[in-house]
Amino acid sequence: MVIPGGLTPYLQAGEIGIYKEFKGKLGNIINDWKSSDMVEYTRGGNPRPPPTEIVNRWVSDAWMAISGDNIKNSIGSAGFHEDYNSWHIAKHDVYGQQFKQHLTDTGDVEHSTDYFEEIGQDDDIDDTIDDEVSNET
Repeated sequence: MVIPGGLTPYLQAGEIGIYKEFKGKLGNIINDWKSSDMVEYTRGGNPRPPPTEIVNRWVSDAWMAISGDNIKNSIGSAGFHEDYNSWHIAKHDVYGQQFKQHLTDTGDVEHSTDYFEEIGQDDDIDDTIDDEVSNET
């Protein structure tokens, strides 16, 4: 399956909410470490990186602290809620309305990639640029 450009954050549960909570929790752990007396410094006064074992524990602790509700909601928003209006893709500014209209018209949640490729986006590469580059070489 091909996911059109710009849609990954709308279709992956991690991008919808899980990573944000993880990064927040890990950031708090790192900030606590920075303000503690556990930090070792070089002769030049720069902080030394913490040992790998400590960083591994931080990552593990941050993952374990992610709320079950966040995981459940993020997975549901990625396309597993029964109500497709709750799906994150249904809120997309370019594809959301077409997605909901297609579901309303057909009841079908599967689309060919051609369906999405017909809808232009701001980040589409201009073919004339490709032609100019080809002519220059």
